[in-house]
Amino acid sequence: MTDATLLNLYDPALMSEMSNYSDLHYTQTDLSLGGTYSFTPALYTTAQVAWQKLEDKDPYVYGDLDGTAWRGSVGLGYKF
Repeated sequence: MTDATLLNLYDPALMSEMSNYSDLHYTQTDLSLGGTYSFTPALYTTAQVAWQKLEDKDPYVYGDLDGTAWRGSVGLGYKF
């Protein structure tokens, strides 16, 4: 392939339809709650829970991407 052929294949003017597929429109809601409890000055525990909701306002290409997710973590720590 010559350089002229490559320029014709990747001409930005030929990509005018690309904006139709990059116009994302969604809502994301995140909530989290966590805390730490100390048993002693050195020994502690921690916990956290998080919730996330995604609402796809204009489903296309990959289909409807609505959904929710829950995440949680617990930990035990010791300060030296």
